[in-house]
Amino acid sequence: HDIMETDVLFTLGKRNSATLFNKDDKPIEHILAIKHALMPYGKKCSFPAGKKIRLFHNGIRHWFLLQSGEMSACRDSDGLKIANFREPSLAGIAETFFPKELIFFLAESPVELVMYQESDVLETLARENLWQNLVHIQAYVIQVLSIRDRLLSGNDAYEVVCNHLLMLMNEKEAFRLSTTVPRYIQQRTQLSRSGIMKILSDLRKGDYITVEKGILLAVNRLPKRY
Repeated sequence: HDIMETDVLFTLGKRNSATLFNKDDKPIEHILAIKHALMPYGKKCSFPAGKKIRLFHNGIRHWFLLQSGEMSACRDSDGLKIANFREPSLAGIAETFFPKELIFFLAESPVELVMYQESDVLETLARENLWQNLVHIQAYVIQVLSIRDRLLSGNDAYEVVCNHLLMLMNEKEAFRLSTTVPRYIQQRTQLSRSGIMKILSDLRKGDYITVEKGILLAVNRLPKRY
């Protein structure tokens, strides 16, 4: 199987970590501009790893800013993990303008959030004319999800596993060392565990990856064909 698509989307750096976006691609200045404008309205909250967080509760829709930690956006229907995100990140945009409650958020580590009521956010965006900042943030989210779909759509199981190995290498080290490779891949795809394990076993035998007790330590080289 040809996995040239992987070579285009990911490159292996000096530390064998996959690069999906340059760190400067994230629109941090736009996130911080909105954060600053919303300072009078935020409520700080802390949640432990494993906590599910929804944006609609007590009859009120909320937005939140992730200040520290790491979270996943998960599909509500089956819990499939759609994307991981790190601080600073703003959540609630899509749910406000397309209120379908299609996802929930999961704390992958202890997290600190600032919660805002939707009405306060919308009033502030309008008053401070921050719509362009919001567009930059949502455009980034769309690009991230588009690339994720490209990694999954039309690819065979081997390509999907390789793409997720590179994605896992790009995660923060603390997160990567706390989750097993099969679990990481299975939570984000619809591949069977047996199929994932077979591919990982073959890659380990060929010394293409280094895995100890299920933890990914290195991606040495991934063959284009399987």
